[in-house]
Amino acid sequence: MWQGIISRLRNKLEISFLAWEECIKNKELVSQHVLKNGNRPMIAAWSLGSLIALRAAHSLEKKISGLFLMSATARMTAAEGFPGADPGDIRAMAAKIKRSKKRVIKDFSKNCFYPGDGGADFEAAAEKFSDTDLILGLEFLLNEDVRGLIAGINVPVYLMHGRNDRIVPLQQAEFINRNIRGSTLKITETGHALPFTDTKDAALAIGGFNWL
Repeated sequence: MWQGIISRLRNKLEISFLAWEECIKNKELVSQHVLKNGNRPMIAAWSLGSLIALRAAHSLEKKISGLFLMSATARMTAAEGFPGADPGDIRAMAAKIKRSKKRVIKDFSKNCFYPGDGGADFEAAAEKFSDTDLILGLEFLLNEDVRGLIAGINVPVYLMHGRNDRIVPLQQAEFINRNIRGSTLKITETGHALPFTDTKDAALAIGGFNWL
C-alpha cells in the first residue's frame, strides 16, 4: 500500500516498515522498534494503522518526532455523538470473507477509491492477506478506541483526510485535530485511498518536515 510513497522518499529518508497485521498481533511492536532504534522517528500510518500509531504516540511521549496520519480514526465504529461505521457492517464483512473474499475486497475497494476508481493494485495486494489476518483486522477495528488517549499526545501531528472518504468520515479527522493541541489537518478532495490517490502530496508532507 505504501510503495508509491516509499519510492519517492527512499533516497531522502531512512525508512522502516511495520506490517499492520504484525502490529495487531504484537501490541508492543511499534514501541519496541522505536526504543530499539532510539532516533526519535516520525511515525506514518494510514486508516487502521492510525489507531496503532495514536496509541503508540501516547505511550512513547517524546521518543518520536511526530505523526503523519492519512484517513485517520480514533475509533472506527459509530458511538453516541460520534460518526463512524456500523458495527454490524464490519461483522458482516468478517463473516463473508471465508465465503467470498474477492467480493468483499472488491466492494471495499469501490468505496475506498470513491469518487474515482483504479483500485486494481489495492485489490491485488489485499488478496494476498490470509482470511485470518483480514478477520483479525476487522475485529481490531470493532474493538479499538483511543479517543481517551489522544489529548495526551504532545508531538506534532499532520492529518491528511479526503472530503469524500466513505470509509472514515471527515468528522473523525476533525475530532482528532480538535483534541491534539497544535495538530494540522489538510483536507483533500479525494476519498479514503490517499496512499494511492495523493501519493505525491503525502510524500512531500512526510519529506518536507515543515510541520514538525
